[in-house]
Amino acid sequence: MRFDFNAKNGEISDNNIYTNIIIGTGVGHSKVIFDNGKEINFSNATPIIFAQYLKIELKKRNIIVDINNYFNSTVISFAHDKKYRYKDMYIEKYNEIIKVMSEEDLNEASVLEAKELAKKDMNYNFKISEYRATMKFMELFSDYTFSFKKLISDLWIFDQKNLEVFKKYMLNYENCLINISEKIDNKEKLKNFKNKGEKFNYLYIPKFNGHNYIVEKARRNSSFIGYLFKEFDNKNKHYDYAVILATGYYLFGDNFEVHKSRKEIGILGREDECINNIKKIENYNVGKFEDFKNNIMESIRRLYEKDRKEFYELLSKLNGDVLDLNEIIKYMKTLTVGDVIKVIKSSSFVNFKINFEEV
Repeated sequence: MRFDFNAKNGEISDNNIYTNIIIGTGVGHSKVIFDNGKEINFSNATPIIFAQYLKIELKKRNIIVDINNYFNSTVISFAHDKKYRYKDMYIEKYNEIIKVMSEEDLNEASVLEAKELAKKDMNYNFKISEYRATMKFMELFSDYTFSFKKLISDLWIFDQKNLEVFKKYMLNYENCLINISEKIDNKEKLKNFKNKGEKFNYLYIPKFNGHNYIVEKARRNSSFIGYLFKEFDNKNKHYDYAVILATGYYLFGDNFEVHKSRKEIGILGREDECINNIKKIENYNVGKFEDFKNNIMESIRRLYEKDRKEFYELLSKLNGDVLDLNEIIKYMKTLTVGDVIKVIKSSSFVNFKINFEEV
């Protein structure tokens, strides 16, 4: 997730109901282990292809959705204008989306189109150093069975069977969360996913904890550095997230990325924007720390007031990471610079650096 405290948010209409359907399976996942011993596999490209496929199929029904693929989740979003008989029409639109998501049969032509769109997106994203740096950074997370090189290969040789497995096992009540921006009358008419009653976990493989230095070719020179935190003494994930946000601000100032898996969390930023060394965090200036707290609170407030769509996408991304914005804010308000220094100095982390050398 990127936090840019310099972002300007324009006024938008607030006459919409915003809905986010969060599938708790993302690009970082490819192997699922059920409590009964059953295991299933699908390629890391599957959530990407599924999201594109769904967008294509819904467009045929005059329903427009936004799609976001994250490592921990896949989010399908849509806005409904309340001016148009919103109670009845909203329910119709919502139910049609759930119906299409749950259908077992696949339209092969739409699958092929989804693959082409996904490959087109990858061709575009691969030219962006920030994207490639993030992908390589995510390879370090122990609870992601992910390789950027393999993801690219999977997109080009994608087998439809992956999509069939994904739809059969991952689109269910246990793995999907739905956020709606306001209460809906007659909500009992809203469809839901099937309750399969199957508990499962994603594969977790502890990975190398040394220094990771990577060199790759690109259109122009650039460097990124990151820190992947493996262990915290404190087991409160919302408190830890607030600490990591404060640490990111100490390291990079206004512009950095925070990425979280179920068990690990990391910070990534451009080397030329790095203003402090994490090993000297005891020098964290109290005034700068208070500026950070004020800035992030103002950023969230401005997002809520000026851009509701982006605000609800933020909520959904956090929910996909099993986080609650209210809890993060609660700890942010009471967090002190001493708390941040204590946690970071006692934590275990992996260093990451990637240099892109101009071809």
